[in-house]
Amino acid sequence: MAPPTLSQYISRKRVIPPKAHGTPYLLDGNILLVTERNAFRFDKRTLISQCTEFARKVASMNDGTTDVVEGAVVLELPSWVSSLDLGAFLDALWETPQGYADQVKAA
Repeated sequence: MAPPTLSQYISRKRVIPPKAHGTPYLLDGNILLVTERNAFRFDKRTLISQCTEFARKVASMNDGTTDVVEGAVVLELPSWVSSLDLGAFLDALWETPQGYADQVKAA
């Protein structure tokens, strides 16, 4: 029997293992993006305002069956999405003026 994927582990245990935290991992983030190796906690509003593909995925999550762990909705990403690439993408989003402006408004 194969070991559970990170997404399965998070779903069963209802916790994100600290060793699996990707960078960025925003403690006040409200969406958890899970790759095979890492979980990235991010600001959903920043993510969907800057990326139409994620906006589409998040819109489809509103069916009542989405996992919520530690106050963040869980979005499991396809196996071809690398942790390294996703981390770089999220870092770039967070550094944009829009990402910073969203965080200031939320504070």
